[in-house]
Amino acid sequence: MFHGLPVSTVESDLFDLVLKGGSVVLPDATVTTDVYVRGEMIAAIGGTGKAAAELDCTGLTILPGVIDTQVHFREPGATESEDLESGSRAAVLGGVTGVFEMPNTRPTTSTPEALADKLARARNRMWCDHAFYIGATVDNADRCGELEKLAGTAGIKVFMGSSTGNLLISEDTMLERVLRSGVRRVAVHAEDEDRLKERMNLRVAGDAASHPVWRDDESALRATDRVLHLARKTGRRVHILHVTTPQELALISRHRDIASCELTPQHLTLAGEDVYPRLEYARADESSHTVGSTQRRIMALARSGNAGCDRVRSCPSFSGVKEQELSFLSFRHAGGADPVASDAGSCGQRATDAASSGRSDVRRASTSLRSGAKGPYCRRGMMRISSVVTVRYARVF
Repeated sequence: MFHGLPVSTVESDLFDLVLKGGSVVLPDATVTTDVYVRGEMIAAIGGTGKAAAELDCTGLTILPGVIDTQVHFREPGATESEDLESGSRAAVLGGVTGVFEMPNTRPTTSTPEALADKLARARNRMWCDHAFYIGATVDNADRCGELEKLAGTAGIKVFMGSSTGNLLISEDTMLERVLRSGVRRVAVHAEDEDRLKERMNLRVAGDAASHPVWRDDESALRATDRVLHLARKTGRRVHILHVTTPQELALISRHRDIASCELTPQHLTLAGEDVYPRLEYARADESSHTVGSTQRRIMALARSGNAGCDRVRSCPSFSGVKEQELSFLSFRHAGGADPVASDAGSCGQRATDAASSGRSDVRRASTSLRSGAKGPYCRRGMMRISSVVTVRYARVF
């Protein structure tokens, strides 16, 4: 039974805002009740109180603000596709109030100086709380323990397959050194570099259909198996990013004490062999939505919670995406695992506490966007979820 949080009985003690009559999503139930806000904090849920302002939420769903633990905002180096301002503005509109941004920018975020540059770029420009990953390299492998402690850092990100610049940890000896340096959960892009090189001749320039042939299921499975073995050997927790195959989920399910993982929506609904041949341009609303047997197996494993899948994410990375009317919504799927967003109770806190430069007024951002502000993501797509009200400071949940 929902008992709520007590509301002040002192009549003169007004709340700043009451969200009235909404469907409030709590950890163990969804209830129709009122949410009282004082300052930037939820002060009470349920009961009867007085507030200076009232927002009628009848028929709306009230959710705690989402932390998206993997975004690519492409700044610096590719701001024609996305930047810290436009990406965070889109996040807020979709109910995401905290983001962890990835290090494969140009230059890469792999040094204290590069991290400081990103934090400076974000100051007074990003609309939500934020932290930045440090990318592991052969040059900083033994210093990852120091780097993960820097203010504004979400943790360490490992690319086992080629990415941007020097962001590559392909050998087990180097990967073990990274895992032995530090204590926080390590985020891993698991693709086997040797297999990618072996199959490079299968890649056809300009032919998107060759992508899943070159970077096939086996390349992901091999890398996931390797990192899980080393995580077990070193006792280091890992988070496997954007899992694409049911085989990986089945493997990860046997290591849930040290491993968590995530999925992306397209891997639940789209099959590469069906979609890539039909893509003339990477527009989300033109893609085939054929669901094959592989997608059904992934969906079943994710829903079971046995694989430790703790979030579903999406990430725009298409050329010219800022000028397109594409819709993306990232959200966390609570599958019972220990997500990187709340890693030992510290990682999520760092996104709001350590990255203090991200203390923008999200309510102001949401209001300006909903009132017709122009720019990326403002015209359609994201507003399809306009029946949802997101409350940023949901620490009482």
